[in-house]
Order: sequence, then C-alpha cells, then structure tokens
Amino acid sequence: MTPIKNVVIGISTYGPFLRAEALIRGISGNLDKGIEPQIVLCDDGTPNAASVRTRETFCRSWNVSFIHNETNLGIPAVWNKLLNFDSSADLLMIFSDGVRVGLPGWLPRIIHFFNNNENVGTIGLPCIPTPTFNDGDSQWLNPPGRVGAAVGCAFAVRPKDMLQVENPDGTFGYWEDLISFHEEIHAGFKLAERGLLSYMLPWPPVHYRGGMAFGAHEELVWRDPSPYLPMDEFLYWVRQGGWYV
Repeated sequence: MTPIKNVVIGISTYGPFLRAEALIRGISGNLDKGIEPQIVLCDDGTPNAASVRTRETFCRSWNVSFIHNETNLGIPAVWNKLLNFDSSADLLMIFSDGVRVGLPGWLPRIIHFFNNNENVGTIGLPCIPTPTFNDGDSQWLNPPGRVGAAVGCAFAVRPKDMLQVENPDGTFGYWEDLISFHEEIHAGFKLAERGLLSYMLPWPPVHYRGGMAFGAHEELVWRDPSPYLPMDEFLYWVRQGGWYV
C-alpha cells in the first residue's frame, strides 16, 4: 500500500462563476499545514465566454490549473479529465462546485484513512444542507461507515484504482454514457467488484446545496436515450416508482 503524498483536488463546474470561486476560497482557507495539493478546476462547457475568461483569470491568480471543455460532456467525462490530469497522483479529491468547505482537518482525515486501511475504493465527506450546525452533536462522533458508494459531491479515490475499472462499453474510468446521474454509484459498485470498498467519514461536514447547476440550467437535465438502457426497459422501471405520472 503506497502512502499518499501527491494529492490533486479536482472541481467540476458549469454556469455562474461565483460557486466555484467560493469553493476554491474555502478549500484554500481550510488546508492544514504541510499539505500542498494541486487544485484543478474543470469547466464543463459553460456557454458564456466572459464567465469562462473570469474563471481562467481567477485560477491563474490563485495558482489553480484550469480545464475548459468546449461543449458540455457530462459529469463522468469531467471526472475522467480530472483523473487523467495527473494519473500518477496518489489521490484525487473531487468536489462539485455547490460544496462549501468551512472547517480544516478534512484532507488529513481522508489521507489517514487511505494510509491505514486496506482495499479502500472511495471515501466521502458528510454533507449538511445549511452552513451552520452544532458541532457537539453525537452524530459527529460515529465511526466511519461502510457504503456502496461515497457521496458524489465530495469524495476521494486513487486514480490508479479508478482507471482500471472497465465499463460496459469497453472504456475505463468513470462511465461517460451515464452523463450526469448515478455515475458515483456505478463506480462504487464496480470498485467493490474489484475488492475495493467505499466509506463515509463522520467529520468534518461540508455544506452542500445540491442540484444548483441542474436547477439553473435545464439543458443539463435531459439526454438522448442510451443504447445500454432501451426505452421500453427504462419506462418499465420508471413506472415502478411511486412518483410516476
């Protein structure tokens, strides 16, 4: 088991720049001494050219690497770009731009867990819906919990492990056919098939306002039917749900 030294923090973003800016400021302000990760921001095809230029300028001033996709490729495609930004890195920490980091100690705990446990696939940070909370609550004292897949908005994985995961279409890494939904679940279970299990840490929490990009940009919600899930099979499963109309 290789001790973790080289860490990349990857951020996926789309739309207004302020979300990513706030996250980068929070990450940078809550890094512990002795840890100097490389931060990478990947813009997934934001159509506003001025916003993209603002992102690029901000990243340059904050020593953050910047990747810009000309068109929207979807979340797993962004994650694959972050995996391959430095595939030799010991660890990749992925954040969605709706996350806010307000406490130190999160990265040392993740590194410690990987360094002191075998066969770890992904590790996620607990998410809370508001930026305020009671740090005396007993829930923060729980041990790490085993899960099928760590939460997709704030988690870590070893690039070398994820890049060995083969998908139904023969590609490796995150399955890009999923585009925007369930990619972390698929990856978690594919890693589990390889004997690499996933966990959630109990502390420290991050504030996450889920679905901000989807709520503001309807074009991200829709997709063409997938050849791996025919429409008749898709409709069968949709109709099993209690919310089906």
